[in-house]
Amino acid sequence: MGWDIRATAACAAAMSLALVSRASAAPPTALAAPFAPAIETLADKLLANYLFPEVGRQYAETLRRRLAAGDYDHTADAQQIAAQLTADLQAIRKDGHLRVRVVDAAPSSATRASASAPPPVTDAKWLAPGVAYIAFSLMPDDPQVVSAVERFMREHASARVVIIDARQNHGGGEGVPNAIFKYLFAKPRVLTYFDERTGVEDDTTDDPYEQPPVITKAPGPAGVSRSRFTVTPDASEHRLFRAKVFYLTSAKTASAAEQMAQTLKRTHRGLIIGERTAGAGHFGFFVPIGQGLEAFIPWGRVLDAATGDDYEGRGVAPDVVVPADRALDEALRRAAPRGGSGD
Repeated sequence: MGWDIRATAACAAAMSLALVSRASAAPPTALAAPFAPAIETLADKLLANYLFPEVGRQYAETLRRRLAAGDYDHTADAQQIAAQLTADLQAIRKDGHLRVRVVDAAPSSATRASASAPPPVTDAKWLAPGVAYIAFSLMPDDPQVVSAVERFMREHASARVVIIDARQNHGGGEGVPNAIFKYLFAKPRVLTYFDERTGVEDDTTDDPYEQPPVITKAPGPAGVSRSRFTVTPDASEHRLFRAKVFYLTSAKTASAAEQMAQTLKRTHRGLIIGERTAGAGHFGFFVPIGQGLEAFIPWGRVLDAATGDDYEGRGVAPDVVVPADRALDEALRRAAPRGGSGD
């Protein structure tokens, strides 16, 4: 507490003992750690919100134990402490989304992309006669982005092959997947379940793409709020129902982009070409923890509707394994008029 206790001949022995006792009882480690308040807040948030309560408790207890041990006493730089906390959390239990970072002036989220990030749709065009191509870096639930994807699907509805390039796609919301799937699936189908920890305040309640009929409530296990993602075919444009679909992946393909890969693979609606995906199957949101820091706290996970499988920590294995930088060439080879998705 910054007290200066000096033993002099004028001090009574009892007063000296009392002061020494009080100094020993104070929590010097917490006070010495520059980011102690933020670390305590992070522990509270994990305890209250993390997807699996018992794991959230483990995260929180370990952070507090390390704080008390003085492990964070000498880290005064925000970027450094963010990296250290992220590494410590991942060492306890890996999670593809859980991390701490310095607050971004223009953050990305499920509904918007960071101003410094590449455009969500990085390319959209005819790649060859009858071969439509669209590439993503992110899939935010931004009405302009979702509308652009729908426009692409309609303008390329005569394609016999659709190549969806998700090699640099870090995820997003459900607006873009729905805008694509509604032109690819000929019948209504429940594709995915989302299991969320009950009692956590949802940051997507005003997201128009996280509402019925796309996202609806479903029965789930105790302590879990479950919803389902249902695709409903477009009412007027049916030409792509029979088109071949090639979905390109890399080790950077993450989150909602992996959800698309899982869905296309399990339903046999598309052929996955490239590398195993990142394995980031939990979802959540950034929460401020103070002192210029924020943490992404996962509070839900994605499950395949038919199998109950998730891809957290495992990723989605491609149907055709090739290095990511050769995935497009492989797709084009298979898209050739005399080629086939099964060769």
